[in-house]
Amino acid sequence: MKVLTNKGEKENGRNKKLTGGGATSSQASNLNQNVRKRLNSTNLSKKIKAFTLAEVLITLAIIGVVAALTIPTVITNYQKKMYVTQLKKSYNNLTNAFRTMMANDGVTKLTDTTLWSKIPSYSIDTYEIMQSHNADFKNEFFKTFKVAAVYGSGNIPDEYNPKYKYLNGDDLDPYDSAIYLADGTFLYFYLYKTPQAANCGAKTCSSLKEFQETRNTKTKLWEYVGYTDIDVNGPKGPNVLGRDLFEFELGNDGTLYPAGGADFAVFDSSSCEYENLESCEVYWKNESSDVACTKSSEGGTCAGRIMEEGWEMKY
Repeated sequence: MKVLTNKGEKENGRNKKLTGGGATSSQASNLNQNVRKRLNSTNLSKKIKAFTLAEVLITLAIIGVVAALTIPTVITNYQKKMYVTQLKKSYNNLTNAFRTMMANDGVTKLTDTTLWSKIPSYSIDTYEIMQSHNADFKNEFFKTFKVAAVYGSGNIPDEYNPKYKYLNGDDLDPYDSAIYLADGTFLYFYLYKTPQAANCGAKTCSSLKEFQETRNTKTKLWEYVGYTDIDVNGPKGPNVLGRDLFEFELGNDGTLYPAGGADFAVFDSSSCEYENLESCEVYWKNESSDVACTKSSEGGTCAGRIMEEGWEMKY
């Protein structure tokens, strides 16, 4: 009997522990309610505040307005940098090609090179390079430049014949021929067999030194042997003069002189001097001239502006 009594006592003790050491069921219920109150009074049960739908929509609208104002500018600036980068690459590639040609022939003037000796009579342009009687020039030209395709006689495929415009939006006359280089550059040129020298007043200068002394100028261009138009990205857009299409004069020293630049302006006009460039008729800064490099102009002098402003397109 002692064993049974002890067993019953043990069970009663266990029940007392479960009910809080002998507490009644009502007391246990009160205890549970107190615990819930304490939990409810803590941060665990606090509601987290959130944005309303109206607030979210207003925020999205503000972001959209800011994006609409800034993204076009960012894209435009990126495109300008891309055009200038391509222009600089094309300029360096062509200049290096002409100078390499002179070095290989051991001469200091383009008119003394083998290529120039292949120019028939007075001149040659991109259109004539495809003519059978100019095969010698074509073959020599291909040795110097990495040519992907040549189109002449007005048979340029539509996909390689973009519709060009001036910087002010007017239509530019289409080219009747085209040379596409392997790097994607479009090239049109007109080359003279003999150099075209600048005028020194009433006579033609016979040397750069004479030209500089007579005209009191620092210019390096005193005779040129042609001009070239360069589309830095071929048929890709925007196909606008002053954006991805640029004009250059080719000096007999193998240098490409940008149209509208200081050297070009001094060479072109006998009254133009370095000390007063902004009054020169064909200088890009001459705002009174229709050739100034602005958005309202044709854009023909913009290569000069880009190079003289540190290879940047600030228009």
